Amino acid sequence: MKFFSEWKSKIKNGLSSAAVFIYIVLGVIFIVASFIWLDEKNIWYKIFYTVGTTMLAGGVFGSIAKSSQFTDIFSKILRDIIYGKEHLDNRSDLEQIWENVTEVLSKKKFNKINGEMQKNIKKYFLPVDHDYYYDNFNIDINIEYDDDDRDYVIVKEITTFNLVCEDEKQKIKNQFSCIIKMDMSKMSGTKYSLNKLQFNSIDHDGKCVSTVEGNKYIFKYEKELTGKKYHQIRREDEKRFNIKYNPIKSQIAVWVYNNIRMDITYPKDLDLEIRGLGLLNELSIDDKANKVINRKVVEYKGLIYKNQGVFILFKA
Repeated sequence: MKFFSEWKSKIKNGLSSAAVFIYIVLGVIFIVASFIWLDEKNIWYKIFYTVGTTMLAGGVFGSIAKSSQFTDIFSKILRDIIYGKEHLDNRSDLEQIWENVTEVLSKKKFNKINGEMQKNIKKYFLPVDHDYYYDNFNIDINIEYDDDDRDYVIVKEITTFNLVCEDEKQKIKNQFSCIIKMDMSKMSGTKYSLNKLQFNSIDHDGKCVSTVEGNKYIFKYEKELTGKKYHQIRREDEKRFNIKYNPIKSQIAVWVYNNIRMDITYPKDLDLEIRGLGLLNELSIDDKANKVINRKVVEYKGLIYKNQGVFILFKA
């Protein structure tokens, strides 16, 4: 039975190949005959020529379709159509496509944890929930001891950055918050003031909403922005707090930052350390101290993702 099955298959393939060859030969004969023996005005010329070109095209296509190259070419064309940038720009299911591709990529090497990995990448690294980012985040920080109580420091900051959104009609909630832990026996010693706030070089009301939760003094500010692709923001504020209760001062990304620079000046007898938190590349720290004051310029070139950032550790 196996012998007859193999011969049947060979005969079938042979007839198929012969049919392709016959189509091509007959097609050429019909076309040649129409040119040599028939006049263009003759109805048979049109019949012979049409039949010839049809058979020739069918034979050529048949030979290509039977080849493995055809499968490769056809697959490549389909991939280009489905996953080409122009086509993807018009799709409404990009998120699902990304999830499918990511799952396949991560499952090969991280099968047991690929679900959690995919969820975290989507949550922290992709612009699914946000339509904007912070560009060139600069902070000038001046730290001084409070002469009345050296357990306390007075920190003055000037923060400038660009908020970038490709859709100028998009409404963006620019949010800012500050949390300071208090010495409950000296609650009045903890202070915060928002001295100046500018959006696109225009002064705005700098009032914050303040609340107390346990030993935490919380300040929040929110402003809705729209009508521009680039919003220039400048904020000047001042804080007074006990460094024993607040040994860490952090600048953590609430969403994607592109580049950050911190220029920090502080007293000679104040010991502090600057570290990066979860950054993907090296943090540059340039010591510019002189005989009067300590100064460090901190720079990070590149993207900082949500919950990454820089912190200052006070060594009291």
